[in-house]
Amino acid sequence: MLETLYLHLSGHDVLSDEERSLLADTIVNQREFTEGEDLVSEGSRPSFSTLLLDGFAARYKYLENGSRQFTALHIAGDFVDLHAFS
Repeated sequence: MLETLYLHLSGHDVLSDEERSLLADTIVNQREFTEGEDLVSEGSRPSFSTLLLDGFAARYKYLENGSRQFTALHIAGDFVDLHAFS
C-alpha cells in the first residue's frame, strides 16, 4: 500500500531506500474505512494525522440548507488533515 505514497512523492524528488524505510516506520496504525464513513468529524481535535494509502476521500462542510459542499478531494498519498494537525 505504501507504493502509492512512494510514487506520489517520487514525482517531486528521488526517494532513497532509507527514506522509504523511515516513512514506513512512521505509520503506527492502519485502519480501513467503509464508503461514506467520516475519517475525521467536524469539531473533533485529532491527536494524529491521517495518510490516505488507498482510495479517495473528500472534505466537506454542511450548508444551512442541509446539503454538503465539497471543499477538497484527496487521493492515495495525500495527508487528509495535515493542515489541522499540531
